[in-house]
Amino acid sequence: MMLSLRTKLVLANMLSCLLGGLCGALVWFSLGDTALWLALIVMLVVCYFCTTWLTKRLSDSLQALEIGLLNFKDNDFSVSLHSYGEPQLDALVSLYNQASTKLRSERQFIYQRELMLDKVIQNSPNVMLLIDDSQRIIYANGAARHLFHQGVKIEGMLLPELAVMLPDTLKAALKSEQEG
Repeated sequence: MMLSLRTKLVLANMLSCLLGGLCGALVWFSLGDTALWLALIVMLVVCYFCTTWLTKRLSDSLQALEIGLLNFKDNDFSVSLHSYGEPQLDALVSLYNQASTKLRSERQFIYQRELMLDKVIQNSPNVMLLIDDSQRIIYANGAARHLFHQGVKIEGMLLPELAVMLPDTLKAALKSEQEG
């Protein structure tokens, strides 16, 4: 018969209370009515430590799941969790590991596509620039670097500063802000 996690927690709590109560009663009967406060303290301490010990595996597994989800938040999909021997927790671990594997493979696929696209753009004979709102170059392919700055990196430079050395027809084409 498999008990659910909730049932196990309830039973563990009841066992902790029972052990704490027995220890408290033992102190109370041993030392008399004057030690009632001591019996209560012993009862609470025993109950606390029993509950902590009995729920350690649950706490550890939930903490591992939390760390794994924080890794997801940081875009780290390389972490896998191990099973704990508790069917309900193991089901969560299995789902987490499946999600981790899927996200890791999707990230690898996107990375491969980006590498291929970058290679195509870098080797294209067409001049390609990406500029921001302030006319600063944020990306340039090899043809653009050769045209504007003899092959030297131009990312971070301002387009109007680079356009000064270009022929007048090319300057006019850049200023027209039209395709062509």
